[in-house]
Amino acid sequence: MQCARERRTDDPAVRRNFEIKEAMKPALQAILTTAGFTVRPSQNDYDPDALHVTEGPANVAPRPS
Repeated sequence: MQCARERRTDDPAVRRNFEIKEAMKPALQAILTTAGFTVRPSQNDYDPDALHVTEGPANVAPRPS
């Protein structure tokens, strides 16, 4: 995005990107939690917006290799 390279943070495209990012994190966390995953906030200082999945659903059989 040209506006990001030019550091135009007031550009609507930059604002929309931030709004989408803010909405997606809780949505993904809710979807994963509903599917039986244990999800926690990331402890990664370099990616604080990431989600940390600590456990998968107990009732899912492993896929064959």
